[in-house]
Amino acid sequence: MLPNEDELQLSPPPRSATNRRQVSIVVGLVVFLIMIGLGIGIRLYNQNQYPDVTGNYSGTCQCNFGGSGSISLNINQENGASIGGIFTLENSRFIVNNGTVDHSGNIQFSINVLSNTIIFIGTAQSSGGWQGTFGDAMNQSGTWGLYRSR
Repeated sequence: MLPNEDELQLSPPPRSATNRRQVSIVVGLVVFLIMIGLGIGIRLYNQNQYPDVTGNYSGTCQCNFGGSGSISLNINQENGASIGGIFTLENSRFIVNNGTVDHSGNIQFSINVLSNTIIFIGTAQSSGGWQGTFGDAMNQSGTWGLYRSR
């Protein structure tokens, strides 16, 4: 006599070693992909950070047409890449315009001297500060260097 449906107990087939291995591989792959995603996310987050260049810097400039002088820069970092402040050449003070800092710490800014705009471009130095060039529309140019004041 055959058992009726109520008497039959259906149980899942036993898991084989192959099924367990496949599940382990899938779980391991998912964990690996999550870790890679977190790593990429952290790296992208850090790339959006700008170095803090707020502070006082002093140095010199050398004009290509002759002459040199002492310079200083007081930077107020306004918002991420945007910087402002006061640039001093000898005893004359100028407002920093269009100042930016990139992710590597390089800066660019301009000052207005009478009706002339002078643009400064500086490469970050490992010791702090910048080395760079400046120029204007009248082909006056030169080099400059600024280091964090102690």
